[in-house]
Amino acid sequence: MLLIPAIGMAQEIDTTIFPIPIDRAMSPWARERVDLNFSRIFREAAGIRSGDSAFTEINSSGDLNIIGNYPGLLGTKVTNTYGSAINVAGAVHQLTNDLGYWSLIGMTSSESTILGGIFQNTFHFYNQGYGNTLLTVDGNKDFVWYSDPTDSHDFSALDNEIMRLKADGALLHQASAIKAHITSKVDAEEVDTWRNFTGFTEVASEGEGDGMELLNDSTMVCKVGGLWQFGGCVHVQNNTGGGFDAFLILSRIFKNGTTEARCSQRGYAGSIRSGGEDVLSYNGTDSLAVGDTLRLQYYTNNIDTDFDSNAAFDNSVAATMWLTYLGTL
Repeated sequence: MLLIPAIGMAQEIDTTIFPIPIDRAMSPWARERVDLNFSRIFREAAGIRSGDSAFTEINSSGDLNIIGNYPGLLGTKVTNTYGSAINVAGAVHQLTNDLGYWSLIGMTSSESTILGGIFQNTFHFYNQGYGNTLLTVDGNKDFVWYSDPTDSHDFSALDNEIMRLKADGALLHQASAIKAHITSKVDAEEVDTWRNFTGFTEVASEGEGDGMELLNDSTMVCKVGGLWQFGGCVHVQNNTGGGFDAFLILSRIFKNGTTEARCSQRGYAGSIRSGGEDVLSYNGTDSLAVGDTLRLQYYTNNIDTDFDSNAAFDNSVAATMWLTYLGTL
């Protein structure tokens, strides 16, 4: 006997009506289709009347069938080849209870005009709304969402977790944070020009996810587009051996080699004594797309400028850069 879903219940159907040779070996990509007349089976085996459903019964074996396409898989398939523009859901499977309330699981058509056509070719669940929608994992397991920003359609989405609802109710999303810093002293390389900070190392204990990547010890590369918060600091020392009356030091985050992140602009212009120090702290937000690059830069008019923290501190740091993912816009 074979169990197949009928509207409102599961019915045992005599497999002699449609023998299905699923136990013999099949090549992984060879599709074996067992065509069925679902209208006749539902009437004879489940006693379903055509008036019980909001949809007209289709008496076409090419549109409704049971499929076995490789060992261990047996499924049902619903195909809607009607492609003209119309406000319809496409191909759906309807479930209806004793009160006539129904829900759908389906796929919209390529020409669907629902909400102006923004949901064409879209997989969907639909609940009429007379009751709650219940999603259950009957065990200590998570709900997990995956997506593929490269749009390659080759199952690579399974390498890119974007959100997870933990069994304990905690909601996690990808790429919540990344932090990197330079822990050795940096000497100014040029004056009166912008220079990239190099020598960053990632702080693994203060990062999570793969939404931002540190590349070549100087560049942050965005892997998940959306709104990001950034921040950090630049520690400055004057090691000229004497005071400097017209000292200038600036820092910024440079995006894609073309644009300043405005909230990152920090600077000091004025006098600084011999051995004097300053700290440029910055923070802000920016809308980033996948592939955007960020670099922390400095500008000074003093070639003897060093970037380092005071020797009295236990942990030396020249510069820090961190980013936190806030979500999509």
